[in-house]
Amino acid sequence: MAELTPAQLYDLVNRSAPLWLVGCDLSDAFLKGANLTGADLREANLTGANLSLAILEDADLSGANLTGANLSGARLDRATLNDAELAQAIMSEASCVQTKFRRANLRQARMPRINLRECNLDDADLSEASLFEANLREAQMVRTNLTGSNLTEATLIRTVLKEANLENANLSGAHLKGANLFDANLNGANTINAHLRGAMNPRGDLYED
Repeated sequence: MAELTPAQLYDLVNRSAPLWLVGCDLSDAFLKGANLTGADLREANLTGANLSLAILEDADLSGANLTGANLSGARLDRATLNDAELAQAIMSEASCVQTKFRRANLRQARMPRINLRECNLDDADLSEASLFEANLREAQMVRTNLTGSNLTEATLIRTVLKEANLENANLSGAHLKGANLFDANLNGANTINAHLRGAMNPRGDLYED
């Protein structure tokens, strides 16, 4: 994995986009507000990096390691993070519309008020993640692991949660109208004040109340 000096990193991020940073060691890098639109960051090491307010729209972060990275307020619309490591990442108020997170590890990630509308999170691990007031409207979450996650007041309208694991998840006040929960595991989930009317329950019937 290539290792960049601070001077080299400064030079790179100030070049014309898109950047080619495949496999680069950017651990603990200060990239706050950096314009990385369309950047190729596959397999890059971004552990502990500060990417708050960074622009990563259309970027490819497949297989990248973003463990503990700060992505608060970042713009990741249409980015690809399939198989990425995002455990304990901070993603509060980030925009991830139509972003791909298939098989990504987001365990214990802090994601309050994040916009994940129309994202693909199939087979991702979001166990114990904080998704308070997150927008997951029309997201694809087939077989997603949401064990123990906090989805209080989250928007899950028309979200596909087939075979998702929501055991012990907090769904209090969540909006699930039109959501698909067929074969989902809701054992121990808190659904107090959740809006479930019109959603498909794990048995394939519709919630009426």
